[in-house]
Amino acid sequence: MSGIALLVSGLGADVSGSDLEKSVSVKMLLNHGVDVKVGVHCQDNVPNDVDVVIFSSAVKPDNPEMVRAKELDARIIRRGNFLAELADEFDFSIAVSGSHGKTTTTAMIAHILKETGKNPAFMVGGKVIGWHNSAQIGDAKILVTEIDESDGTQSFFHANCAVILNIEDDHAWSAGGREQLFESFRKVAQQSHKTFAWGGEFPNQILGDVEQVEFLKENEIPENLSVPQVGKHNLWNAYAAMKAVEQVGVSQKQAIDALKSFPGVDRRMTTLFESKNRQFTLLEDYAHHPTEVRNLIKALRESWPNRSIQIIFQPHRFERVKRYGSEFAKELSAVDSVVVVSPFAAWCNDSDLANPKLIADEITNAEKVYIDVENDDFSEVVEYVQNSFSKENSVVAIVGAGTITRIGQELVGYYATC
Repeated sequence: MSGIALLVSGLGADVSGSDLEKSVSVKMLLNHGVDVKVGVHCQDNVPNDVDVVIFSSAVKPDNPEMVRAKELDARIIRRGNFLAELADEFDFSIAVSGSHGKTTTTAMIAHILKETGKNPAFMVGGKVIGWHNSAQIGDAKILVTEIDESDGTQSFFHANCAVILNIEDDHAWSAGGREQLFESFRKVAQQSHKTFAWGGEFPNQILGDVEQVEFLKENEIPENLSVPQVGKHNLWNAYAAMKAVEQVGVSQKQAIDALKSFPGVDRRMTTLFESKNRQFTLLEDYAHHPTEVRNLIKALRESWPNRSIQIIFQPHRFERVKRYGSEFAKELSAVDSVVVVSPFAAWCNDSDLANPKLIADEITNAEKVYIDVENDDFSEVVEYVQNSFSKENSVVAIVGAGTITRIGQELVGYYATC
């Protein structure tokens, strides 16, 4: 939502909005002159002369600002639908889709275009390290954005160039079911002028007969293509980014040179602390799907082959515990020690869907424990890690997309004094 606000404001519209907390994104918008009311959703937050009200899928129809917008006969449109319309205002649009890797790949594309003087508009769904903003209007000619499969709105996008990184059934519960989710990926490909996609079981089934799809092949990745971030998945992302920017005139050499300085996205194997003797590392990662957890662990083993790998894992949504609990256990069995923390429910009252303790119970070959957290009080988790995790020749990874990140700085303070 903050990215949309920046882009629309950059195009000259008067933009206002509201949020319950004065987050980093809210502070950024305020610094850019966007009027954000903080603390409560109420009818007074909606200007009487409003033309369009854009809402996220997290907003319910009975929200007082939605009710007021209807009273004022304003146009009310979901975020993803509006983004699809907004893209038509640009000469060329690049849309990044997929179950994993969207944010990193979108940032890679924007980075290449910035480094090669294209001055793109972009909207990245995470904090890019070293960038002041995750969205900008640029010269309003080329738009680079990730698009959202979780609510199906990616199916409204008509891109000049689409990138589909991978397809899994994640978010099927919020996209209308598995078939509708998969169909939204197919529409992304069908409605773009050119689509680059990595193959796989689901991509091949869903996209195999779409004429404008070009499947990428690992053996075609240039030998001199590299990024500072570890993990084969990041090389795949980089190659997809390279192919996308070729569509706007960036040469392979220019893209390869630019990617060497790609700064990375926050919470993607982000180092929080490293000991002076470099025998201990604390990091955090956004992984919240079994495939992402597997790729993370592979990257950790690749980076620190002789270290003990210790993970603090918080599942994201009880729906994922229900669908992927055993898969999470299988992937986490590849490390040395695991703390599984009760899930971040994403404001849903659905804890009866699954028992997250079963993830810990099914982990094999690793020391494991399940800790139930109430009201985001992670004190027991922090105490366990301090007393039970090794501090020598080891890596501790805080893993998850929820509130688990709150323990990061507390652990930094602890390890800094060890």
